Amino acid sequence: MKYTDDWGNVQIHDANQPDIISQFFESSNTIDKHNQAHLAELALEKHWLTQNPYFDLHTTLLGINVVDCYKLSLHHKIINHHLPNKEYMTMTCFAGILAHQLIKC
Repeated sequence: MKYTDDWGNVQIHDANQPDIISQFFESSNTIDKHNQAHLAELALEKHWLTQNPYFDLHTTLLGINVVDCYKLSLHHKIINHHLPNKEYMTMTCFAGILAHQLIKC
């Protein structure tokens, strides 16, 4: 931390970061996990290439909603809680089922 003393000189004081803050930032990467799921696993922007920024925005919002639905389904144990041998439903499979349900209704 830099500050000026009474005579106008710049002083430096190293403040120790509390351990609780460093632990929080080490384990709080949920936003990064969500972005990785949206951009890498689902990858709608890679499949639907476009020059239209509005279509790209709608694709991004759709991907965010699909990832949110998938993660909520995992959290509330709607999917993947009784499957043997850890054969979990992937996000792309979930997106396909979700799209099929939206088209059928």
